[in-house]
Amino acid sequence: MSHDPARPPVPASQAGSALAPPSVGALAASRVALAAVPSRATETTHEYLAFEVSGDRMALPLAAVKEILKLAPITPVPRAGREVLGILSVRGRITTVICLRAKLGLPEPEPGSRSARILLVDRGAEILGLRVDAVTEVLRLRTSEIEP
Repeated sequence: MSHDPARPPVPASQAGSALAPPSVGALAASRVALAAVPSRATETTHEYLAFEVSGDRMALPLAAVKEILKLAPITPVPRAGREVLGILSVRGRITTVICLRAKLGLPEPEPGSRSARILLVDRGAEILGLRVDAVTEVLRLRTSEIEP
């Protein structure tokens, strides 16, 4: 079935009356509804670094992640909480390293993982290291694609 370019397409809601053109009210309502939806071209895009922790996919704003490091020797800190793996010297700056698995109450990671990384995250007054199981990708998401 070909479409006559002189006639507007018939909305699915009027499929039963395929020969009748849509009413002026229906066209006006559809234009108003379309105007309320933000244009993909004008919608803000946000970038996130996606990573895995115990099989769960998570993400942080890319701007907050200053660096991604391979696992390096971490110096334990006596009497620190279970989630604190220890401290790490990064170019002469001491950084606390947190295990996200422990922080979230998940099982301990397997030792010797080749994909595990430490994300250096800017927390304003300090840089914090987060041990994750793997870094997967950078996501570019529009505001409408992000759940609160």
